[in-house]
Amino acid sequence: MQTQPHIVSTDHIHKIARSFFDSPAFLLYLQTKESQPKQRWGGYLCIIDPTGSMNTHIIGDVPQPKCLHYIRYAQEKARRLKANPELESSWRNRNPAEEQYGGGICAGGYILSFSGLAELTDEALVLAIAARVGLQTEESLRDIAHLSGSHELFHTLLYPELIAVGT
Repeated sequence: MQTQPHIVSTDHIHKIARSFFDSPAFLLYLQTKESQPKQRWGGYLCIIDPTGSMNTHIIGDVPQPKCLHYIRYAQEKARRLKANPELESSWRNRNPAEEQYGGGICAGGYILSFSGLAELTDEALVLAIAARVGLQTEESLRDIAHLSGSHELFHTLLYPELIAVGT
């Protein structure tokens, strides 16, 4: 028996996503692990809600030359999952040769995708957003994270006290 999706406003999802970029621990992670040498400090979150409506939001700081690039990738991941929701993660059918990357998931009737950070960080971030919003259980999201190998970062994003320089 299929359950009804947990209805959440896209504004609330966006607010939760922004909270990661307001976290000193996540910013420290980006500074020490993510941004060198590419200076990645943000990107675009794409949300497709249960009605099929798509919204794309800027999160963090994105260099102007990268804006359209990141929007296009975030929306591509979401559209690919909308066409293949049984995949659960865009990691399952990623194809870098065709500029199709991981970083999108289906969770609780929603599709969340992010582009702007490293591919595994994009994936772990949308998983953590889905967990914080309550779209799916942490356990089921961890199973998705294991597909890409982003499970350790996913866990760290949910428990920021674990983020430390050199870990």
